[in-house]
Amino acid sequence: MKVHNGLALKFFRGLGIKRYELSTLGFRPEVNFGLGRHYGFNRGQFRITLYYPYLDLTSTRTCMVGMRDVPPDVSARGVECAKECLVASFQISHPAINEKLLVRGNTVFMEFPEKFYASEKDLAKMNVDRLVYCPFL
Repeated sequence: MKVHNGLALKFFRGLGIKRYELSTLGFRPEVNFGLGRHYGFNRGQFRITLYYPYLDLTSTRTCMVGMRDVPPDVSARGVECAKECLVASFQISHPAINEKLLVRGNTVFMEFPEKFYASEKDLAKMNVDRLVYCPFL
């Protein structure tokens, strides 16, 4: 989590955006917020909400579980979905992937069941002032 453009944060702040919501990364990331003046931003002007224990890896335009395959050049409108994702999440695996992956609707998530942060102080360094625990997909 590094800021490279203070003008972008200033622009968003002008629109009233001062809180950013992110998913957990599974580890405590490095930040450069202490060097804010070099990038033209004030770290006190934005806050981060961190959702855990899932990281959303990717989303598709259609549900991977309940819909037939829709080629990229075909519209997904009107394609019927059986809505299996309303009932449950689905765990998927692949020999080349070590992590536990979960599918819910059109999104693939990776789970980090352990806490990834060491202390409140570490979270404060990352401007995280709100943790949201979402145990169910």
